[in-house]
Amino acid sequence: MCTYKRAIAVFLILIAAPLMAALAVFNGVSYQHAFGLALFAQVVLLWVSELIPLAVTSLFIPCLIVLYGLESAKEAFKPFGSPIIFLFIGAFLLARAMHKHSWDKRMAYLILLSPLTRSSITGVALVISLIAFALSMWVTNTATCAMLCPLALGLIDCLKEEFEDEQRVAGVKVFILLLVAYSCSIGGIATPVGTPPNLITLGLLEQHNIHISFTGWVMMALPVAVSMYLLTFFYLRTKYAIGQTDRINISNFQEHLRKRLSALGPLKSSELQVAAAFALAVLLWVVPDLIGIMLPGSDLAASLKSHLAAAVVALIAAGILFCLPVGGERMNLEWEDARYVDWGTVLLFGGGLSLGAMLKDTGLAALLGEFSFGHVSANPLLLLLAACVIGVFVTELVSNTATASVLVVVLLGSAAGIDQPLMAAVLALCLGTSYAFMFPVATPPNAIVFGTGEIRLKDMLKTGFVINVVGIILLIVFFYLLGIHRLAV
Repeated sequence: MCTYKRAIAVFLILIAAPLMAALAVFNGVSYQHAFGLALFAQVVLLWVSELIPLAVTSLFIPCLIVLYGLESAKEAFKPFGSPIIFLFIGAFLLARAMHKHSWDKRMAYLILLSPLTRSSITGVALVISLIAFALSMWVTNTATCAMLCPLALGLIDCLKEEFEDEQRVAGVKVFILLLVAYSCSIGGIATPVGTPPNLITLGLLEQHNIHISFTGWVMMALPVAVSMYLLTFFYLRTKYAIGQTDRINISNFQEHLRKRLSALGPLKSSELQVAAAFALAVLLWVVPDLIGIMLPGSDLAASLKSHLAAAVVALIAAGILFCLPVGGERMNLEWEDARYVDWGTVLLFGGGLSLGAMLKDTGLAALLGEFSFGHVSANPLLLLLAACVIGVFVTELVSNTATASVLVVVLLGSAAGIDQPLMAAVLALCLGTSYAFMFPVATPPNAIVFGTGEIRLKDMLKTGFVINVVGIILLIVFFYLLGIHRLAV
């Protein structure tokens, strides 16, 4: 869309919605509902169309809330100070330190040089995808995929040298690249900081006085993530059968890795500092919950949980790196590194939480929830199925953060209270928003591997659709049959 057409579209959205709301008020609709719905419609249209950056739309949300008189400025901007946002900022800074000092690369190269990768394509694909899965639990899936995709391409180049027949390596190319991209998306669901929808959901649940700890989330989501990863791995390997190309000599690939590892030089103190800060963060995130499990009801567990909030731990761990010297006058992290924080996503968080609070306070969340899910809310299985299907397929076309910001709010409003079936549906919907496997534009990892030119669109569409369906079935099994959501609260 050209610049002028885009500007006109944005202007019409911003002007038409409040005019229609005013007309609705004139015809007897309550002011809160009319203008709240107008704001909701504006945000959804701007997020879906991406006529302006998502973060800018998010900044409009509290402004419009105040302009429409739905809440005070203090209440409208309050969600931007949520601890959830600062947890993500701390996680971003830790991820920046890993990347800045190449600690993530060193770990990846060392693991890829293991005996498992010496003569088996399956072994190499397994190790690369496990690295993608593990890193995405802590680092953005975009950064993880951008780091590992060149390694996957290096392996593919080795295959092309080994086999002159392009047909013999065609399936292996798709297998490896899609596996890397999908593993990055799947790994992110396992921890609260792995992907934005997780934190959005946690923040929205806290608005309903439901608190899920770091350990609680991992206990709930990690089994789902591991199961999804395994199903994806075996499906891709079966579909793109390797056959004769599996057992080959890939010494060139191993030599390529050794050169990259050698280029990093000897292990540096800066890397050890990053490793220590990261280990400290994970330890302090997990220990309070473990003590709570071992000593239920103890004052020590309660005290640790209150003082070692996840956001506090993340910021302290990252803050320590600003205090550790790495030679000369430079510190491990410096303020200029803050520019690598994805501030757009941080603002998107704040806007989503602000929108959710407005919808809850005006009663619109209940109305929208009743309209969207009311017809299935009485049946736990149908409610879960609807949440999974909508969450998985909407996120193919819309940012998963925006999808979670809207759909979780609406789903939470579909009932007067949050019972176990609704909790299961909310958590399953949240995880489902990370299952965007069909379109190149659905997630950055999809776009990165598609941009290599080694994957055809129809391969991604067909394969992604099947894995989407597998993901929906898996979510239903875990959340309905196994009731795994109970582990989180």
